[in-house]
Amino acid sequence: MTYFNQFKNATRKTKRLLVLFALLFGFSAHAATHVVSAIAVDPSRLNDGAQVVMYHNSTGQFVGCNGGNEVTKDNKEITDANAKYYVFTVRKDGNKIALLNGAGYVPQVTGELNWGGVKFSFSWEKSVNNYFNVNYKSESNVARLYIEYPPVIRTHKGYMSRTNDGMSAKQNPSNTATDDADWTFYKYVLDDGTGGYGTAPTKHNQLKAWTDNAGYQEVGYIGLGNKNQVLAMACVSVSADDVPTLTYRLFGHTGYLSAISVYARERDTKQDYTPDGDYAKYENTFAHIFDYRNPEKNCGALFLGTTHEVPAAGEKTTFTSNLKLPAGEYVIYLVANVRSAEEIGGLKNLPLIGGAKANYTRVGGVIDKVSNKTIYTVNNYSGEGGGRVLVPNFKLLYAPRYENFATSEEYSRYYRIPAITRASDGT
Repeated sequence: MTYFNQFKNATRKTKRLLVLFALLFGFSAHAATHVVSAIAVDPSRLNDGAQVVMYHNSTGQFVGCNGGNEVTKDNKEITDANAKYYVFTVRKDGNKIALLNGAGYVPQVTGELNWGGVKFSFSWEKSVNNYFNVNYKSESNVARLYIEYPPVIRTHKGYMSRTNDGMSAKQNPSNTATDDADWTFYKYVLDDGTGGYGTAPTKHNQLKAWTDNAGYQEVGYIGLGNKNQVLAMACVSVSADDVPTLTYRLFGHTGYLSAISVYARERDTKQDYTPDGDYAKYENTFAHIFDYRNPEKNCGALFLGTTHEVPAAGEKTTFTSNLKLPAGEYVIYLVANVRSAEEIGGLKNLPLIGGAKANYTRVGGVIDKVSNKTIYTVNNYSGEGGGRVLVPNFKLLYAPRYENFATSEEYSRYYRIPAITRASDGT
């Protein structure tokens, strides 16, 4: 339960105590989460201490070890409960590597001379006896890990391998076909909201015209008490009568939020700057205008639903729309209501604004999926606690009329900037 859930149901005396505890100890922090990267890597080129998971290609399994016994799973979802079995830390010896999981086990291939040649065997060990050489093919992202025995004269190669019966060792596998010794490695990285890409795919450069399945984390100030404040957006194509389901996460001080809602707007056509224009690489901001004061009336947004159960920061949450959408291209908005100054016990409970980043009270979010479509976010503020900064007051003073919607009433035809000055912090 968050501090604000407790705050809402508490007596006046208890509220004062909760405010005091919040001031003394701060709001609860959430540990950073990790994900399996979407990009395959050559484990021999990683730094010592990098973390990876290993996927066996022909059997389609991620492989780990628990108590000296092989464990497997067929998807990349690594949880806190099983990370110590499936996540391996890379240990380097020059260009050779060893792999140590959180339970203290390392995969090992050993060789021995026997009648008629060399015999290789596999085992899970608690110490490193042999470091692996790595044969990596970048065109297929296939890695083969092997040892050499004897290491000097008349060398034989023993490869870490696997079949449906489990882990094994294989000598000189085929170099042309899919083989039992073929592995793909993925880094285990901090979850930064990009779907495991680290940065968004290059086709979704920040501020360039949106394409399907591109996402954006909103930035800027949010005033206490404001409603429908955009945290994240996603551009998706929707088939007829689709009922969108969102998977999203929040960042930062989510205790300041009282509700999460989702809206959709049909994407405006012919609003992007043309390729031969002066601002060809930038998109017209008003192609995705969202008026938080009255989204349905002022900009034709469709209300998909709301929840007052605000998830904790970093928690993957699923939201199902209350509305079927006609076929078309839409911008989906993840928005939040912010608690008022009175609801948080006064402005004294809002951390200072200015100075180091730690002095800002940040919130934010990211849309990971819309129905079955993965969203690739073009920017990322998860490490800073979100892209939006809470301030005592922040109101929209001017917005042009959105001509496509005759119901729009809250707009201005003329405006004037009376003065521009510089604040003491240099802004």
